[in-house]
Amino acid sequence: MVPRILHLHPKTYERLMRLRKQAERDGAYRVAKRLQAVVLNSSGRPLELTSAQRKQLDDILESGPVAYGLDTGIWTSPMIAWVIEEEFDIHYHPGHVRKLLHRLGFSVQRPRRVLARANADQQDRWQRYTYPSLKKKRSGKTGR
Repeated sequence: MVPRILHLHPKTYERLMRLRKQAERDGAYRVAKRLQAVVLNSSGRPLELTSAQRKQLDDILESGPVAYGLDTGIWTSPMIAWVIEEEFDIHYHPGHVRKLLHRLGFSVQRPRRVLARANADQQDRWQRYTYPSLKKKRSGKTGR
């Protein structure tokens, strides 16, 4: 009845009751943080950038690194972490920048490697004639 009135999932209600009993036993202060996490359903570290800062970062990233004054044409995680620290004075580890970018709607894209001295005509000829002859061919047997 109580979970339904409070609009709580039954498992959440069970966790709250368990924490309440633990608070009675250990003292309320020790359990306050865990209780807050259960009620607010906030796990992990809170976001450090405000929504206005995220919007500003989104605009910076959309304009590109050259428009920001950098030499390269693509963004990298260390570069974005540096921009965040320069603009907002907030330190982000380059490995966690990708999570922030995902929340902003960006996706990771890796450049395709191209050989510097590759001959396009020879590659095309190899893919058309040599490669098909190397592939396994189906046998006439059906396996029965």
